[in-house]
Order: sequence, then structure tokens, then C-alpha cells
Amino acid sequence: MRYLLALLIFIPSLCFSQNTGLYGKKTILEVQGHGSWPIVSGWFNSNTFYKKQGSGLAEGRNIFDSGVRIGVMHAFSNQIGLGIEYGLEYQNMAAEDFIDLSFSTGSFEYTEFVEMRHEAINLNTFTIMPKFEFSSRSNLLPIGLSHQLGVGYTSTRMIEKDYIVNPILPSDSLITPLNTILDYTDRWSGVTVMYQINMRTPITEMIVISYGLRYNANFVRRFPIQPNQPGQLDMDLLVKEKRNETFFQLHVGAAFAF
Repeated sequence: MRYLLALLIFIPSLCFSQNTGLYGKKTILEVQGHGSWPIVSGWFNSNTFYKKQGSGLAEGRNIFDSGVRIGVMHAFSNQIGLGIEYGLEYQNMAAEDFIDLSFSTGSFEYTEFVEMRHEAINLNTFTIMPKFEFSSRSNLLPIGLSHQLGVGYTSTRMIEKDYIVNPILPSDSLITPLNTILDYTDRWSGVTVMYQINMRTPITEMIVISYGLRYNANFVRRFPIQPNQPGQLDMDLLVKEKRNETFFQLHVGAAFAF
């Protein structure tokens, strides 16, 4: 009788352990596309955003920033999992409307604070982030509703291209065009802290769709302030301000469970 009772307890527990996760699969490979609307930050940004229109510029608004993430997560129990993700974000940055530029009149050179209209500068940011994932007792990781916390390293750079420039200048020859002002070898490292609400819905025994929203707090390292030079943009400050626009993101993607 004791052996029969032990067998009756053991068999259900064995069946439960085989069906945890998604049909017993506890590891998931995930690819997500994400986007953010820098609406709120645009209200406080006094710099004018210019976009390319034909061979010239038109005043516009940075409506949408986007990116992609790929990650892997393993559920150690029905409620707790650990993972890591790699991400790449694309943003458009409106730089300063005014800048010190160098001019020449014959043999005489001087600098003047002038207005400059130029195409928005493109940035991309690489992120690597370990994540902790947890859910309520009623859920079954890696599927269902979950919460994620993560702290990651970021590296931001400018994308090199021929940006359109329409300077408003006096009748002097321009010595310092925009593309010589920008140093494309610059990198801005930082840290991002995130909280994410994520939902994974299985559509087959191996394929899952995921969607949700994320909150980010970005901290970008600033270099020591250098003396102002003709044609110098305060890119450290501009990049820091732009990275803070990714505070809120929506995402959707697909995952493969194994």
C-alpha cells in the first residue's frame, strides 16, 4: 500500500515537470523590433529639426526612432529566468542651430557666431544587457506575462554620410563645413537601466510571438569640457540629451523555444 501511494504521488509530479515551460522547453531565442516616439522631449528641445527634401532641407519633426534586439533567456523555474540581449538602436538628432564658424576676407581670418541649418545627424547605439525575468505564480515561464529588469552597457556613434548644409552666412567664404566639424571616430559609452513588461503568446509548440513595453533610464558618459573652438559642436551634451529620449519604447517580435 505504501508503494502504491508513493507511486501515485510520483507519477503526477513527473508529468508536471515534463510539461513546465512551453511543452517542456525552457530556453527561448527572441528577436524583437522596437520603436519610440520622442514626443515629450521634442516639446522641450528648442533646436529645429531639418530633414532632407530633394536637394535641400525642409523643417520637420523626429516622429519615430527604431531598433532591433536579439536575446536568449532560460527559465530556471516557472517564475524565474535569466537572459542576455544585444540591441541596436537608430536615432535622428537635431543639432545646434547656431555655431562658431571661421571666415576669411582676403588675408584676414575671423570667427563669427552664425546660424546654420543642416540635416539631422544619424546615430546608432549598440547595447549588451544581462536580464532578470520573473512572473507571478499563475504564469509559466518562458510564456505568458512577465517582468524584466536589466542593466546594460551602451556605445553610441554617429553614422558617416554627406549631410546637407544650408548655412545662413554673410558674403564670406566658409572655411569649416559641417562634415569637417564632425568626428566620426567619436564614441559615447554609457549605462542603461530598464524595466520591461513582456507578453509571450505561443502559436505553435516551438514558435512564440512577444510584445510589450519598456522603460529606460540612460546615463551617457560625458568627456571633460574642452575650450570652445571655431566650428565645435557640443556633441557630448547633444548625444546625452538624445539618448534620454528613449525613455519609453514599444516592441513586438518572435521567439523560438527549445
